[in-house]
Amino acid sequence: MSRTLCALVIVAVGIGLAGCASDTSERPPSGSTARRPGEDDGTRAERQNREAAANTALAERARSGGEIDNLLKNGSFEQWPEKAPLPTQWSAVEQEAAAKIARKTGGDAVPRDGKIAVAITADRGVVSIANDEIVITDSENANLRGKTMTAGVWAKADTGTAAFINIRDGVDESPVTDHPGDGTWQFITVSYTLSAKATRASVRLGNRKQDGKSTVLFDGAVLTVATP
Repeated sequence: MSRTLCALVIVAVGIGLAGCASDTSERPPSGSTARRPGEDDGTRAERQNREAAANTALAERARSGGEIDNLLKNGSFEQWPEKAPLPTQWSAVEQEAAAKIARKTGGDAVPRDGKIAVAITADRGVVSIANDEIVITDSENANLRGKTMTAGVWAKADTGTAAFINIRDGVDESPVTDHPGDGTWQFITVSYTLSAKATRASVRLGNRKQDGKSTVLFDGAVLTVATP
């Protein structure tokens, strides 16, 4: 291939990537079995088994009404001042997210728990919110580094690959777990082992359908440290 042609290909690829950057820069991973730094096949399998067991344990407790040691102060979204765009302790991940989020208190969107649920609609990009209250430093919550965390939320969606949950630690993020899209409230979970250099333990909830009409609902978010 000539130098001129190579240059043209590189320029074309660069333009293509730049054109879609705003749409994909905050798109969560759909799933990964890649090894973490320092892992071999055995330790990766052990971690994945631990995370899967944590998912099952949290889902069983939530569905049975069991007690959950929730680290989130406002996972229920009940603390939401009337004129505020978002619930207390939650922030918009994408710049346009605040305009796509609404509080629902009844009608065709009856909350799963309490009096308030979060509704999210997406059109040209992923729209999501995150709870970033758990900051990790050498002097604060340092014991969470390297720990397996499990997050869960009651979600409702009429279509698949719309409502999702994942965990971010300031270094990397977990794969997403999607609601099945059957139109019912389902408790969806995700587990993730935080990096040894983690700077936060953040739960992210969102809508990645991007069709402008699929609204998803969330209620009762939780974040726990998985038990061994």
